[in-house]
Amino acid sequence: MARSFNGANFDRILLSSGFTLSSATMTISVWVFPTSLSVAPGVFCSETNLQGYELQLNSTGTIELDVTGNVALATSTGTISTGVWTHIAASYDSTQGKVYINGIGSASSTSGGAPSGSPQYILGVYGPTTSHAYTGYMADVAAWNTVLSSNAIMQLAAGYRPHQIGSTANLTGWWPLGGY
Repeated sequence: MARSFNGANFDRILLSSGFTLSSATMTISVWVFPTSLSVAPGVFCSETNLQGYELQLNSTGTIELDVTGNVALATSTGTISTGVWTHIAASYDSTQGKVYINGIGSASSTSGGAPSGSPQYILGVYGPTTSHAYTGYMADVAAWNTVLSSNAIMQLAAGYRPHQIGSTANLTGWWPLGGY
C-alpha cells in the first residue's frame, strides 16, 4: 500500500540528512495519486524553499520543477487529475529542465540556475510550512544524480522499479513507500 498524506499536521517525510542531489544534473521520479490540488502541493522539495529543487503540483494540475527560491525550470503543458495514479518525473542537466507525465515529455525550458547550499529534502510539502501540503498517496519516489534517458523514464512510467532500468550507479535515493 502506498503512503498516505493527509495535507495537515505537517504530514511529511524528512529524507535522510545524508541524501543529496547534484547541483549539475539530476532526475526525480514519483508515482502520485492526489486527492486535492487546491493548495499547489509540494511532492519532492527542499525543507527551506530557497536552496534546492522543488517538484510540485499546481492547482491547475500542471507539474512544475523549480530551483532555489521558486525559479521555474519547467512547467508542464499537460495536466494530471485527482483520484488517478500518475507517474511524474523531472530532470535537470545544468542548462535545461524537463518534466514528464506518464513517461511523456510535457515541457522543457532553458531557464536555469542551480541549487545553493546543501538542502534537507522532504516529501509531501512545499517549503517549511503546511500551506502547500500534499493530500493523497505517493509511491516509488526515486532520485538520481544524472539525467535519465527518455526511455528510462518511460520504463518507470510503465511500472519498472528504479533498480530494474539499468545501472543504479547514480541512484542516490529510493523510497518505495509501500508501492502503488
